[in-house]
Amino acid sequence: MKKIALIAAVLLVTFSGCKKDAEQQEQPAQEYLTADFSVKPGSVLIPYESVSGTSYVEQQDHLGVIVYNKSIKSDTYHWEWGDGKSDYGIIITGIDSKGRSTHTYSEPGTYTITLTVANGEGETDYTSKTITIL
Repeated sequence: MKKIALIAAVLLVTFSGCKKDAEQQEQPAQEYLTADFSVKPGSVLIPYESVSGTSYVEQQDHLGVIVYNKSIKSDTYHWEWGDGKSDYGIIITGIDSKGRSTHTYSEPGTYTITLTVANGEGETDYTSKTITIL
């Protein structure tokens, strides 16, 4: 009788462990605050007024750069352009939905662009990319 109880106990623990593993696999992955962006050198965004408000058109500019904020779970952002200038902003769904910013450098050179993002939970993250403006 003791062997049957021991076997039943082992099976119960094994099946409980399998259920726990299955539950862990079914849970969606947590999204964490992550700073990320891509860069398009050689262009700038030029604002113009349209019927629906301010819109932007890309224009070629060899000293310009457009950056696309691809950060996850961020509410605010801070761009450091690597030339002593910076920009701040708040991400507002519907208004800043494309997450684009633009900057024009005063001269060719190599610059490090840094994006720092934050959220309402007090978390921050940053990432940097080095570009060369010809």
